[in-house]
Amino acid sequence: MMAGRFQDRVAIVTGSSGGIGGSTAALFAEGGAKVVLTDRSIEYLDKVVQRCLDAGATCENILTVTADVTVPDDMKNLHGREDYGALQPGGIMQTTVDDIDAVMTTNLKSAFILTQLCLPHLIASHGCIVNVSSLAGYAPAPTFLAYSMSKAALNQMTKSIALELAQKGVRVNAVNPSAVLTELLTNPRGPIGGDDPAKIDEYIQKVCTAHPIGRMGLVHEVSDVIGFLASDQSSFVTGQCLPVDGGRHATMWGCMPSSTEPINEISI
Repeated sequence: MMAGRFQDRVAIVTGSSGGIGGSTAALFAEGGAKVVLTDRSIEYLDKVVQRCLDAGATCENILTVTADVTVPDDMKNLHGREDYGALQPGGIMQTTVDDIDAVMTTNLKSAFILTQLCLPHLIASHGCIVNVSSLAGYAPAPTFLAYSMSKAALNQMTKSIALELAQKGVRVNAVNPSAVLTELLTNPRGPIGGDDPAKIDEYIQKVCTAHPIGRMGLVHEVSDVIGFLASDQSSFVTGQCLPVDGGRHATMWGCMPSSTEPINEISI
């Protein structure tokens, strides 16, 4: 870790209490940034505050904001972001228009609005945006139709905005994780649909075989890439949607060559 690479910068992380969000917040704190933590629950944010302090941040460099990215008035308090995702299981036969609206509002519309709100600050500071998309934005996940649609749209938004803002000195990139080991694995709205240990083990084994590296990802492996894209180390990188997926994107239909059955997993 290169301490100080985010010195005198402000990093605002939405969904800070999540696995990837919390790890990203700690990474920015360790790098010397002033970190704004935002989530819907102050209780969960308190835990992330401690992680940032443990990473070397001072209390003066941490600000917590209770906010919901689906509420426009909440978003007006934010001037930068690292997006988190809303999940909605179901294919075309189960997904409703309300489901589409809810997921698009969280995963796409909020990113669009927040980008517009923070533009003056980003242009003035030559800042950058790192969106958290998903491998599902590339490879279809039939049982998570709305989620896949929202992440595919987020990919395109990332690239389009990157082209528009390049000459203004603002870089825009995204990370596209595949299956990552987080607490969402046991969430009722996650890929398992609950916390049944047998189903979790079965799911993990199945997903591991679909990744050339042979395992699921770890949260720090995603946040480290976010840190790279947010740092001067990637000063010539923009408009990229970077898979962090153990080689999964390189396989046909998201399967290993020896398999004929796609694994319907999402970035968690």
